[in-house]
Amino acid sequence: MKSSTSAVLIALLIAILAAVAYLWGSHGLAQMDINAQLNHKFLVAAYVLAWTIQSGYALWLFLKWQTQKRAAARIARDRR
Repeated sequence: MKSSTSAVLIALLIAILAAVAYLWGSHGLAQMDINAQLNHKFLVAAYVLAWTIQSGYALWLFLKWQTQKRAAARIARDRR
């Protein structure tokens, strides 16, 4: 169950970031010259990469916290 939940959360995160990158990167490119378009696309790619790493780390912390929380509850339950 844990691995399927993690996989779903990661897939959802990737889908959201891809949608944001597509929508954010597709505006106003027709009026720009080729250098400005490339600079803009690299900027969008850098932001998406940074947010993906940060969101992935936050997701990893959340999953680790949930695991520790479950382990603490199990230890408390076993002591009774």
